[in-house]
Amino acid sequence: MTSETLSAINVGAEILGYVSPCLLSAGLAAAVLLCLAACWWAADLSTRFPGKSWERKAPGDVGLNEAKLQEFIERLTVLADDRKYGPTKDKPESYGCVIKDGYMVATWGEPSSKFTWFSSSKPVLTTLLFYAIQEGRLRGVDDRIADWGWNLSTKDQSMTFAHLANMCSGYSLKDPPGAAYAYNDYGIHLYALTLDRVLGGKRLNEPAAVLFQDLQLEDGEVFGATQRGYGVVTSARDFARIGWFWMHRGNWAGRAVLRRDFFDRYMKATVPLTLPVSTDKETDDYLHIESYGGGNNQLAYGPGIYGFCWWFNAPLPATSQPNWPYCPPDTFASLGYNGNNMIMIPSRNLLVAARANWQKVCGEGADSHCNRLLLKTLLEAVEA
Repeated sequence: MTSETLSAINVGAEILGYVSPCLLSAGLAAAVLLCLAACWWAADLSTRFPGKSWERKAPGDVGLNEAKLQEFIERLTVLADDRKYGPTKDKPESYGCVIKDGYMVATWGEPSSKFTWFSSSKPVLTTLLFYAIQEGRLRGVDDRIADWGWNLSTKDQSMTFAHLANMCSGYSLKDPPGAAYAYNDYGIHLYALTLDRVLGGKRLNEPAAVLFQDLQLEDGEVFGATQRGYGVVTSARDFARIGWFWMHRGNWAGRAVLRRDFFDRYMKATVPLTLPVSTDKETDDYLHIESYGGGNNQLAYGPGIYGFCWWFNAPLPATSQPNWPYCPPDTFASLGYNGNNMIMIPSRNLLVAARANWQKVCGEGADSHCNRLLLKTLLEAVEA
């Protein structure tokens, strides 16, 4: 049963419990309960969760246009000219899968091949932040980083987990916490290191194994040797399980593995549109922790479309148009170097996890390669 279904049933039951003693006959109360049960059954049929392996279906069996889906995959797997956007001639390996309604409807590359997801790993760190709060290790996202043994500068004393997750910590920059946005891999490494202090256990693999045990990952541990030991190294099919978990807001097959309110409150564009982008280009890594992978002020965009390490389909500051105009408003993503991306569309019960040639995914407008040739085609496969 999905978390959305459970919520609807709970609300309905509360209403029924209040109304029936006053107004409803026994027969009418029974009819309402039958109606609620029917709604639960219909909703549950539309969403499945994988067991030990993903169940496969043909695209047409879940209402997808197979020709359009194939066109999307062919465009996605064309080799890139620049490795930061996807596989190239010297490293051509592309892997991916498409999930619809809980079924695997397309896959390419060796399904069990594990590879690094680069910055797509970052929302997994946030998922572990939620877990730490749920387990009572932290009080909330606004707990201070200085409380975990770091000798932070006077400027950085107010820094919190939320600041690090929202790329506005100011670590290694002149900006105080919360004053400016900077896509900052020094800050993200501090985020990972501090979570390790909070949770402990083999570079976060032990707490991740506990958290994700219901997901029945097929291909082993989540974290590997990349990104200073805090990068996700897993298969597309297992990363898709994590994405399916996010899409269902901490629910897995009817069990609330993580509280839904974490996702309701924080899995959205929490970086204000009005927050300025930092102009500082210097690096003062005074804790000597080194970078998670990149620089400390890498992108000119983020405010209004970024939050807690995910990217969202909110309006872009320059144009007021959605980040991905051909996609529904609830579309969100995890994005990484070398085209290691996952696009999730809850309202269409659709997910694509792939190392592929996505080109520039964010901040580019409706005419970008990703929007016009990829995401538009993907949505045409859903809505044809």
